Amino acid sequence: MKLRWEEPDELYAALTGLVDLHPEPDDGDSDIDYVARFEAAARAERERIVAAMTPFVDQEPEVLCSRLAELRPDLQAAGHNDKTHVVFEHIAKTAADPIPWIRAALDYGLGLRALALVQRVLAADTIPKGLLTELLETPNVRSGVIHISVEYATGASLAAVMAAVTVADFGPRTWVAFVRVTPEALAHLNGHPDKQVAALAICCWAAWYSYVNRKDDADNARAQAQLEAIPDWTDTMLNLEVPNGLDEHALERGLVSLARTSPDNFTKLMIRHVDKEKYPLNDFDEWAAAAHTLDHEHKTAAWRQLGGHPCKREVFWVLAGKDTKWIGDRLNDGSVADPSELLGHVGFRPTDRPTIEEIAALFADRVEPELIISSLPDTMSGDEVEVAQYRLGESRKLAASDDADIRAVGEAGVRLYTPVLEAAKKKAREHELRGEIWY
Repeated sequence: MKLRWEEPDELYAALTGLVDLHPEPDDGDSDIDYVARFEAAARAERERIVAAMTPFVDQEPEVLCSRLAELRPDLQAAGHNDKTHVVFEHIAKTAADPIPWIRAALDYGLGLRALALVQRVLAADTIPKGLLTELLETPNVRSGVIHISVEYATGASLAAVMAAVTVADFGPRTWVAFVRVTPEALAHLNGHPDKQVAALAICCWAAWYSYVNRKDDADNARAQAQLEAIPDWTDTMLNLEVPNGLDEHALERGLVSLARTSPDNFTKLMIRHVDKEKYPLNDFDEWAAAAHTLDHEHKTAAWRQLGGHPCKREVFWVLAGKDTKWIGDRLNDGSVADPSELLGHVGFRPTDRPTIEEIAALFADRVEPELIISSLPDTMSGDEVEVAQYRLGESRKLAASDDADIRAVGEAGVRLYTPVLEAAKKKAREHELRGEIWY
């Protein structure tokens, strides 16, 4: 029926979007510009909020902030996106003194919503030291202040925020703040007294550096200015500890930047971390994308140091990737003492590995065919029947090969997985008869 009663509180209605800014299109209208509709709706939403807050703007900041604080439970209960931040974004664009507004927002628990005002005073380097300390000591505000500081803060304000950063401030979303990190912020972080903080910060920047568009003049200019501010960044990353709180993709891309720029330092860093592992329970997947960029000389140097490690199988494939030439050379030069130790069921799906046909050709006459076929990657999904069907299907494909070595591996797989599939089907049928869906 789409019935809706008029909301008497204009501020509440504006902040919750209790006004139809997204009318249904006319029937048969197929030429709708949805981008234009969205932009128009966003403008209308902001204009409604600005109009609703106008009676409060000329009063003391505490008046509006106290009202916003009163509305918070109702805004949350309304189930809509809370647009309180728009209030402070508008104030930040006016000539109003931002300091009293920031203090009032903090007093009423709205500090996170008032970051637009904080950004303004950080950029102007006009924030009082005591207020900045209070912002950084407010748990739900601290990360926001740090994130906007790396792009906008200047002068003493920037120095104070960067000096206050700790390892605990680096979480999965921290790297997002480094898209346009200023050279000044990078220089402060690169020289941070806590070497772990410095390494994490540079890794966040390096993740974006790996994506620099070499054909974009603005992108290149920004990257060049950043590089000039941190000429020793590859040495800073030698202090990186893995695992850490960074987003996995950010860590991977940061390591790729390091490997491309300084393969020596990347190799040192990887070897140090592999040496920390005492048992073969780590796939070292975060190092793979970067290790694959190494030349043969660096890959071989790393392998000669790590070939006797308990995690040798995982390390070998992280270094090798799909590089069949390097794999063949290592099998031939005696640096792989026992080729069978490189194969077998790994327990995770390799993201970048030679095909089973290539592995069969490389390891033929070195290991038993059964061991080669058992090196098929995991399906990552499916029950026992589906996994066995997949492995048997792959084995039959290999068994039809014209290459004798590959055919031998496929025939071994058929012998191995035919009874496995039969047993899995029998087990599944027994559970089905007992009405057991999950087992």
